[in-house]
Amino acid sequence: FLTKLSRQHGTAVYNKTYFTAPGIQLNDVAIDNDGRIFTAVTQYRSDGDQQCVISRINPYGGTIQWSRQYLYSNDSCAITKLVVNDDERFYVIGEKRNSSFLSKGMVMRIKKNGQQETGYNGPDSVGQQRSHVLIDGITDRNGQLITIGNTNDFDPYTFNSTYFRAFAVRFGQGNGHHGCEDGKGNFSAEPEAAIDEDLKEEDMLLPKITVYPNPAQHELIVSNI
Repeated sequence: FLTKLSRQHGTAVYNKTYFTAPGIQLNDVAIDNDGRIFTAVTQYRSDGDQQCVISRINPYGGTIQWSRQYLYSNDSCAITKLVVNDDERFYVIGEKRNSSFLSKGMVMRIKKNGQQETGYNGPDSVGQQRSHVLIDGITDRNGQLITIGNTNDFDPYTFNSTYFRAFAVRFGQGNGHHGCEDGKGNFSAEPEAAIDEDLKEEDMLLPKITVYPNPAQHELIVSNI
């Protein structure tokens, strides 16, 4: 539901209920500088399936201007976050899961008129029995998406995990991405944070740390901390 309150009196201008289902989860809500409202909702349906719904809401009357549905049984997407700025496009991030409970990162770019524009290749190590999940993101000064997430090898049957790591990924303007690919458009099992090559040296906050030998067996030396 959505309630708009008067700033002056605190009274309700309108109350709107949009979706009904045995279970509802609001994953995220975002508002751009023009006051346009975007929401991501998961509906848990009576037939046992679930679907994610992306919507744009008119802030003045509270009506839904458009909605896009993603049925879990079709594409197994789970939406985590909306990344909205002043551009006419915004990003949807989350994960896609397969039948063995492994997942890969998911990014979609949608125009603010509701047209889905681009699907991005997200971090994927399902072949190595690892799962990637994207949990949050921002856009940089060039409008490129930067996301953070984690990867793990959690086994839902034995409840064991031997690998867990956080990562950051920067995506390009088109179908591409930067900083963690193998040259063929595929993400490695261990994505790395991308560094903007256009940054000036005085803007770089990371020290030039030296680590050797690589690989190490008994002793690892870290210098220039």
